[in-house]
Amino acid sequence: MLFNSWAFLLVFLPIFFLLYWIAFRYNRLAQNILIVVFSYIFYGFWSYTFLLLIIFSSLLDFFLGRAIGDTQKPAHRKYLLYLSIIGNLGVLMYFKYMNFFIENLNFVLQQIGVQLSTIDLNVVLPVGISFYTFQTLSYTVDVYRRKIAPETNLLNFLCFVSFFPQLVAGPIERAANMLPQFARNRIFDYSAASLGIKRIIWGLFIKVFVAGVLGEFVNMVHAAPTEHSPIHLFFGMLFFVVQLYCDFSGYSHIAIGLGLLFGFSLSENFKYPLIHFTNSLVFFRRWHITLTTWFRDYVGNPLRNATHIPKKHVTIPFFVLFLIGLWHGANWTYILAFCSIVLYGFLGLNRLRLSGRKRILQIILWNISLATHLVLFRSENLSNAMAYFKSFTLNSPSVDWSLLSFPLGTYCMFLTSEIWADKCGKTFQMEKLTSYKIVNYIIISIALLIISGYMESSTEFIYFAF
Repeated sequence: MLFNSWAFLLVFLPIFFLLYWIAFRYNRLAQNILIVVFSYIFYGFWSYTFLLLIIFSSLLDFFLGRAIGDTQKPAHRKYLLYLSIIGNLGVLMYFKYMNFFIENLNFVLQQIGVQLSTIDLNVVLPVGISFYTFQTLSYTVDVYRRKIAPETNLLNFLCFVSFFPQLVAGPIERAANMLPQFARNRIFDYSAASLGIKRIIWGLFIKVFVAGVLGEFVNMVHAAPTEHSPIHLFFGMLFFVVQLYCDFSGYSHIAIGLGLLFGFSLSENFKYPLIHFTNSLVFFRRWHITLTTWFRDYVGNPLRNATHIPKKHVTIPFFVLFLIGLWHGANWTYILAFCSIVLYGFLGLNRLRLSGRKRILQIILWNISLATHLVLFRSENLSNAMAYFKSFTLNSPSVDWSLLSFPLGTYCMFLTSEIWADKCGKTFQMEKLTSYKIVNYIIISIALLIISGYMESSTEFIYFAF
């Protein structure tokens, strides 16, 4: 089920709201049962079969976490941790990377002249497996490190793993943040709910309208790059950056807003990454924050402690970004896109620092450089990416402004709103509009009308593929 669907907004969400806050308002146990049931229904719209994977991950780490907490022998605790790592990553690697491995194995065998019948498993990737697998795995690691006590309430743990607002595309939550929230009583907070609704509306607006408008142009250009002018190709690159940002941050806004609506505080996942930039690492600290910090805490820092490599050395950040690229999908385009961004920063090509009015130049230069790297991310394979770049030299300079004008205006409008909101210190653009209620109502009403007008043409969230 999609957040940007009428089935979710007009059926699933109202029913859950009424049961949660009216039927079971003073019954935390019933609320938590409701969360698990509706979360499984929410995920089951894609495939009830893959619900077994969520249940497997939940039960595996719940019981291993308790065993780690009850065991005092270091060797036994380590074996139990390894069992959790192997269980979680084994499932993830099979479903996400088996096709990639088989494809590259077939290619290598063909290059060395080994003739075998083509192996093709056609493994289907379960939606959200990269998110909830990392979430449960971080729990057992934190229990092993004695940062948190093992959870003894299975229902609370099932809620932690399956909570539908952030189940399929994050934020990737930590047990230390979420488990206490499922263990306490929740009381309806009008101000929090109001903020949550605004956040949901903003998330839907940038996903359905901004990402939708820009995505239509991007898809058109990438479908036939040789048929478009260099200007179209250039803006096709530039628009994809904002499309990807609005698509993913839109999901995060909706998830966080839903959390507020039901008495939960989810982690922020974006902090205006497109307009804050001094180097590549700064960008990734502001883009998909919960994933970046996950790799920092569970991969980067342990590696640095084990190898004693200085913090300023690029080896570990480069390796971590390589893994983040691999996390995004079993495709060399993802890996090379992330590695090229890190290499770009390592060579010092993005260290231009400007202030005042000239800062807009820095934002433009950064977005152009990022857009160039993300052509790899957008392309289905390396051949398509190379074909896109070659089209810049092959095509005529004629520009069809009738195709470009509306997405260009949308692009400029959104970036302007980002700069304004960040300057005002806002978490998101609709956090506090004006002091005049009537103006706020008008703006929200216009946003809702635009959302309803574009809802039918809205697509799945891009990060569902990861």
